[in-house]
Amino acid sequence: VREPSLMVRQLFIDDCGMKDEQFALILQGIKAQGRQLNVLSYGNNELGPLSLQLLKELIPDLRELTLVNNKSKSDSKASYEALLFNIIDFNFQIQKLKLSNINLNDQNLVDLICEIVKSKELLSTLDLSWAKLGTQ
Repeated sequence: VREPSLMVRQLFIDDCGMKDEQFALILQGIKAQGRQLNVLSYGNNELGPLSLQLLKELIPDLRELTLVNNKSKSDSKASYEALLFNIIDFNFQIQKLKLSNINLNDQNLVDLICEIVKSKELLSTLDLSWAKLGTQ
């Protein structure tokens, strides 16, 4: 494990044309350094089951999570569901959650978002812009 002052604490990967597999490799590296990531912004890239699975494991340390306008692989609905379950289940203090312009048009996902709002006392910012919550 690296010295705490040398660990990546904030990661911003926006509009890089990144694939799910590539993002998963980066998340594996973050996880290997000791899980100290506090801020993650990932937008305008591909997000799928591989990276969402690894992201689940980094949830306890995150204070800010932004997933915006990512192209999803077809089987990522279940992965988003698992990610939201982890946000609810882990005793961590997320303060900002932004899930914008992604397809959350499933009642289970909407219910999980509502549970996050109820259960996370320090959540001060929730952005669900263009999340297609009402279209089914």
